[in-house]
Amino acid sequence: MKKRRNRTGFALGEKLVFLRKERGWRQQDFAKEFSKFNENRREYGISVVSSWEQNYRAPTMHTLVSLADFYDVSLDYLFGRSDER
Repeated sequence: MKKRRNRTGFALGEKLVFLRKERGWRQQDFAKEFSKFNENRREYGISVVSSWEQNYRAPTMHTLVSLADFYDVSLDYLFGRSDER
């Protein structure tokens, strides 16, 4: 199988997959819950979630902060700089 190129330069995608699966969610479930968490200011689709998880695209800084708040983890944890949540 061909390995995908990591375009973002960090391992955020692996953390996002881990955190999502830890809750037993499909990408669709996460997109729905994250949109609700952000008070539906923006709806996130499966293609966006998939691109983050595959490290094909990086979320904006504002979205990264929201992801950390949503999962109750630090940005250092999301970026793989710390194992402490």
